[in-house]
Amino acid sequence: MTRKRYALFTFIILFFTSQFRPTLASPEDNLRKKLDSYILTAVKAGFSGAVLVAKGGKVIVHNGYGLADREKNIPVKKDTVFDIGSITKRFTKAAILKLEEQGKLKRSDPLTTFFDDVPVDKVGVTIEHLLKHTVGLHEYHDTKGDFEEMDREKAVKTILNQKLRFKPGDRVAYSNSGYTLLAVIIELVSEQSYQSFLKENLFKPAGMNRTGFYRDSLWKEDEVAVGYEGKTIGKKNSPYYWPHMTWALVGGGGMVSSVGELYKWIQALEANKVLSEKAKENMYDPQGRPMAYAGGNDFGFSAVVFEFPVEMNYIIVATNAHDNMSAPSLGKQISLILKGEEPQIKRPDELKERSAIARKWGLPNSPTGRRASVILETVNRQDLDYVRQFIEENLTPSFISQFSMEEHLSFFIKIHDDMGEIELLGAKKTSEFKAELLIQSKNSGRSLRIFFELEAEEPHRISGLSFKEELE
Repeated sequence: MTRKRYALFTFIILFFTSQFRPTLASPEDNLRKKLDSYILTAVKAGFSGAVLVAKGGKVIVHNGYGLADREKNIPVKKDTVFDIGSITKRFTKAAILKLEEQGKLKRSDPLTTFFDDVPVDKVGVTIEHLLKHTVGLHEYHDTKGDFEEMDREKAVKTILNQKLRFKPGDRVAYSNSGYTLLAVIIELVSEQSYQSFLKENLFKPAGMNRTGFYRDSLWKEDEVAVGYEGKTIGKKNSPYYWPHMTWALVGGGGMVSSVGELYKWIQALEANKVLSEKAKENMYDPQGRPMAYAGGNDFGFSAVVFEFPVEMNYIIVATNAHDNMSAPSLGKQISLILKGEEPQIKRPDELKERSAIARKWGLPNSPTGRRASVILETVNRQDLDYVRQFIEENLTPSFISQFSMEEHLSFFIKIHDDMGEIELLGAKKTSEFKAELLIQSKNSGRSLRIFFELEAEEPHRISGLSFKEELE
């Protein structure tokens, strides 16, 4: 073979081997695939919404999933907007810090600086108390829900007349009412409406030109998600059609935004476009620890933002079908995947299965409702495999370890033998993660009360369960 032919032959081999060399997926690609795969299983379980995930300050997932409007078959897009609930409070807080930065107020200012006739028990209450939920105010000041007709004067009078639950500063008790007072202070000091002040001083410098409030004219109808799996209000259960905010809600909720817009807010804060470095310190944990803030309502919406400022990792989730899989639930699982851990809810479709059982028993599609329905189903069925699966999937490991599997199984079988087929007479939620059920045997009429408690952390497994016979 001549040198020229040999050189040409070598060139051809090198060309083809370079063209067909397998490309190794980067760690970022692998993470993206893992996140996409998990989110898609959540979609199969009923999740619909938008997700943005940034790692090291770089966006690796920003997509919409499921339907924004089921009737019109409109998919959720990455820029679809949602009601973001109490995440609004982050912006109310930022507005107060902005006014302090402008020298127009101080966080140490008492309520008496802004309001006349402040009751004696609230004279020492400061803006700082309101920001930190340490006043002792009640959670709400409305009696009919978020859309109750209420003007500013009535809201202030109602809130100031509340009987405090504890001495200001003694402890923390979450209060929407406190943030409504902050919104009033923003209006009094700025001489602008609360909405106008936020739009001009926060949204605009952050480049958030698609963030607003209920019934704003910023969006077309198809760009706003419709809420499902909850209460409904108005012509269509969407912030596009909902009434304008009243002072039952101002300051504590009412904002509408997208996951991308909320990421713009994070970037604007980092770049000091909205607040100075000094003012911004009060928005974050002083030790740089991770933060999570969430919002939701009774109309199907929920949203969450997870911030890991040291790693520059961020997770933003918004959903319009809260009861299927809430934004905080999905966000928490994504945070575990980002850390290289396995998600606690390995099969989101289990939530859908439990939701179906909850509907069968007429219980709400909530953590307590779903667990309660599975308890009822287990008592009602004499199926050892089903009972074993219930124990393994629904009880906490520490609760399971208190008895042998045989003892657990024999207990449920005995309950079934004594009761036979049952019917549910009543269900009562006694606290956020505690509830009791009253059941009756269809054969003997015997009644039994079931008490159970869930762990506070996802996936809210049963940490305590007891039965008590109801005597006639």
